[in-house]
Amino acid sequence: MNQFSTTPTFQSSWNIPELLKPISPYMSNLTVNTFLAEIEAQAILIEKGIFKPFNRDKQKMPTPSCSKFFSQLRNLQQLQRDFTLTMNPYLQVLFEDMILPDHQFQYSDPTAYITETHSRLQRSILSNKCALHAQKHRDVLNKEVTFQKSNFTKLLKLHEQVDCYFLELPSLYKDWSQTCQTTEEKERLFVEATKSFLHKSHQSQSFHEKLCNMQWRVVKGLNGNLVAQVVMYVTGNSINYESEFQTLWASACSEKDPSLNAQAYIQSMFCYTGGEQLNKQWKHIFDQYQLPLKLYYYQSRHVSYMWKEYTGNV
Repeated sequence: MNQFSTTPTFQSSWNIPELLKPISPYMSNLTVNTFLAEIEAQAILIEKGIFKPFNRDKQKMPTPSCSKFFSQLRNLQQLQRDFTLTMNPYLQVLFEDMILPDHQFQYSDPTAYITETHSRLQRSILSNKCALHAQKHRDVLNKEVTFQKSNFTKLLKLHEQVDCYFLELPSLYKDWSQTCQTTEEKERLFVEATKSFLHKSHQSQSFHEKLCNMQWRVVKGLNGNLVAQVVMYVTGNSINYESEFQTLWASACSEKDPSLNAQAYIQSMFCYTGGEQLNKQWKHIFDQYQLPLKLYYYQSRHVSYMWKEYTGNV
């Protein structure tokens, strides 16, 4: 009998780490994101008709990549995720397929299970036009990244040197048991707190005629936590403003939603005209943070993963 392993494991030997490595644990999970990227890559091969389920021999033994893929399909059944997230087209097909009763049958010969599942997945992927819809979404995300990079280049050309900050403001609560708002109310208050933070930053004497540009959006991770992501550019010589940002975020949370536990996770980089290595590293941050959105994203009445601008004071 052919041997086919379905032992669940999230360990990865694929080389995708640097691109999906989260700088804050609240944006994404490296292990799960890598796992989702790997299984999506195999679904793309199925769509293209170049996924090889079996070796070319009389015994029809599963190929190593096939065995790994079917083990990963089992992992999808165990994956804890927020069901309000929109998964990319390939992952959505896989998630929907894994709830079918076919996966609960005990097959005496794994080749039948592999053949039937492979054929069914290929039909579903093709009928859902996954490549087309996935590319449309990627085009939107790529356009966003292109704008952020060109915006940085424009500001650097205008001011010659800027302190660059990437802030993550997670929706963590002091006591979940005492948080009685509905999901929509929580989202509304969290976005209001984020806007209040932007307003306070704009008005702060620390940034008087220095805060040249702010960009912001709100994303949701697989764990269901919202995270406000804020990009700020401050002109002049390099000064550490992290404590000021922490204070302003705490004040905004206190005013708009006291149940929020005001924690800010901050990356900073001082960039200047001619400092190409630093400038390249800063631009790469936008690539990093966009990649999880190619796997899943969240959109609601109050929350959008699309970047928005908040005026500076220069």
